[in-house]
Amino acid sequence: MALSKSDYFSGGLTLIATAIGFFVGGPKTAIICGIAGICLIMIAHFMGARHSGVSDAEASNPQSVSATASPVREMLSEKVSEIREAQKEASAITGELYQITTIPRTMSWEILRDAFKVHGKEATVDCDVLVGLYVVNASSSDRFIREVRLSAEVDHNRINFEMQRDLRAQDMDHKKYEYAIESEDFYGQEKPLKQFLTSEQLLRLTPQEPAEGWVRFLAKDINPDKLDRNTWQVRVVTSVGREYTITKVSDSAKLQKIGLRRVSGSG
Repeated sequence: MALSKSDYFSGGLTLIATAIGFFVGGPKTAIICGIAGICLIMIAHFMGARHSGVSDAEASNPQSVSATASPVREMLSEKVSEIREAQKEASAITGELYQITTIPRTMSWEILRDAFKVHGKEATVDCDVLVGLYVVNASSSDRFIREVRLSAEVDHNRINFEMQRDLRAQDMDHKKYEYAIESEDFYGQEKPLKQFLTSEQLLRLTPQEPAEGWVRFLAKDINPDKLDRNTWQVRVVTSVGREYTITKVSDSAKLQKIGLRRVSGSG
């Protein structure tokens, strides 16, 4: 199948559109752009071959040419609309990460780690990871947030952390504690963290509505010293299972020092 100059030109435009789709909407949008472009190239090529083989009488009939070109224009218009919709959908949920803090669920991780090291072993411990984030529904319709997912590499292996529906810390002396923002004043009280997802119900966001707060994740039996903090991946999941990766890190949010506060009525 010989390619014409227009085929090469269309191929170049497809590569450009794919690159733009990747930077604007990510890998999924780029794949859609690439597939659409390939389909259009094939249609244009075979339509060109068909027109080159028609008789002079058919070629001189403008109504015949118009009737043939119309489906191509319609298909091209549909593909362009699909690409635009995919780009809008890819950026329907946006946001920023305020802070990610890892906290071993033990009061003496350093002592435990060094004790194991003396015997030539590696200590592991359950760890809480607190994620402060801000998201906004940038679409024109309501969106429902079902959960937030977190993963990172620990010793070069990607680990999925379990999302928790509370901000509870480890109990001590039969008393319950939760994570809070430490007071800058020695005599001040800790400030409670605002929870992002407070129950099993979906978080509804109307168009252009923002939401912010904290989510606690649990990682079991890991060595927190081997956690690569450059590999965090935070994804917001909607009610229909669509994932939106939050990659932007806020450059204005102040890092908060995380502490503990007694849960009211815990003894």
